[in-house]
Amino acid sequence: SGLIFLGLMAIGFIYFSLTAKSRADAPTDAMLTGK
Repeated sequence: SGLIFLGLMAIGFIYFSLTAKSRADAPTDAMLTGK
């Protein structure tokens, strides 16, 4: 289960990095509503 947890963390980190610019360009309201 430890390796699975680390894997999920890695995937989340990669996703966060790839989508960082989009979130930075999006208005705060859009981020909060998820649209």
